[in-house]
Amino acid sequence: MDYSNAIQKIEKNKLVDNVIEQMNGLIEHGAWKEGDKIASENQLARDFNVSRVVIREALQSLRSRNLIVTRHGLGSFVCNPRNFPDVMDGGELLEISEDDFLSLQELRLCVENRSIQLSAEYGTEEDFARIHEALERMKAFADNLEEFTAADLDFHLAVVESGHSKLLIKAYHSCQNEVHFILREMNRIQESQTYALYTHTEVYQAIAARDAKRAMLVFKDMGEFNKARYSGMFKNNYKS
Repeated sequence: MDYSNAIQKIEKNKLVDNVIEQMNGLIEHGAWKEGDKIASENQLARDFNVSRVVIREALQSLRSRNLIVTRHGLGSFVCNPRNFPDVMDGGELLEISEDDFLSLQELRLCVENRSIQLSAEYGTEEDFARIHEALERMKAFADNLEEFTAADLDFHLAVVESGHSKLLIKAYHSCQNEVHFILREMNRIQESQTYALYTHTEVYQAIAARDAKRAMLVFKDMGEFNKARYSGMFKNNYKS
C-alpha cells in the first residue's frame, strides 16, 4: 500500500522551536537558575530525544539572547541577559583583565579554600556571625555599588579570619586593595548582585554547617560561571 502521500514530514525547525520553547520555560520557571551549568549536548539530546544538531541550534538561539553563555573548556551556563552591557553601543567594559580575574581565583583557591577547611575545625559561632553580618549588609546595600562592594570584601575577609590562621589572614589583608578593586568591577555589571547574594548565602550556610566541601564547591562553580559570563567584558578580551 502506498501511503506516502498521507505522511506529513516533520520539519527540523519545528523540533528546534520546540526545544527552544522548553528551554525558555526551564529558565523562566527557575528549573534552570542563573549560574547553573547546563548538561552536555549529548546529554541534552538524550533528554529531549532529538539530535545534537537540534540541541546545538537551540543553544545558539539562547546564546544569541544572552540567556546562556558558553566558554570553551568550561561549558554553558544560564545567564541573566541584563548582565551584559552593549559594548557595541557605548556600554562599559570592565577595567580588569582576565589575568586580574584569574589572580583573584588563585587567591581564593590558595587562601580562602584553606581557610574554609580550617574554619570547619576551628571556626566559632562569633566567626560565623561576622560572615552573616557582612552578608546582611550585602543584601541591604544591593543597590549601592560602593557599600555592596565593601560588604562583599568584608564577607571574604571574615571567611578567611574564621580559619584562625595568622599567615593566611595576613596574606589576604596584604592584598585587600587589589581584591576590592576587582570585586568592585565585577559588581559594576548590571544586576550581578542577584547572583552574588545567592552564592554568598550558600557559602555562608555551608560554612556555618561546617561543610567545607560544599562551600568550596560553591566557590568553584561561581568562579567558572563568572569566568564564562565576564569573558567578553574583560578589557583585554573585547575586540571591536
